[in-house]
Amino acid sequence: MAVPKTKLSGDRVNRYHRQWARLICSIPLAVWIHDPQSDRLLDANDVATAVYGFSRDEFRAMTLTSLQLEEDTDRGAEDSSVEVQQDAVRQRTSSGKDIYVLLLSKDLDGENSGLRLVTVLDVTEKRRAFETMRIREEQLRKLVDGSADIIYEADFRGRFTFVNRAVRSLLGFEPEQLIGRHYTELIPE
Repeated sequence: MAVPKTKLSGDRVNRYHRQWARLICSIPLAVWIHDPQSDRLLDANDVATAVYGFSRDEFRAMTLTSLQLEEDTDRGAEDSSVEVQQDAVRQRTSSGKDIYVLLLSKDLDGENSGLRLVTVLDVTEKRRAFETMRIREEQLRKLVDGSADIIYEADFRGRFTFVNRAVRSLLGFEPEQLIGRHYTELIPE
């Protein structure tokens, strides 16, 4: 394992390295050790090597910035005590494939070493599923709004919760005027 430039030295560095190696190898999620000062990745566990396709030695020769795509380089693990990203960042695997990850970063120890333990959550498939769902919802919305027939949805009490735009030309109502009203109000007596 590469020796980080920290305030620790000699035997204490070797002891910390053994502890770090045991720690990251025991975690069932992709994790690495990051030095924010140099931006270097000092080590990674086997799960991270499986997610990214890089060997541990390749990880040790990398920086966090080199994993991230240009537009996301300012959104990596921050220098606060504990930091969780709210938005996924795009990173590159060894095969050149883009993946989306959330990063949870925490100070590694109380010795002010400046090193961070970064847990990586691969959210690529979840993000793709949400994007597919968003596209399908948009397609359905266009289909429903473009229909010449009235399409509506009502709750179990018979009150409109959705009415498409066709109600405007066929009945003279704006769709918003009918939301919350009971369907019987449109039936002539």
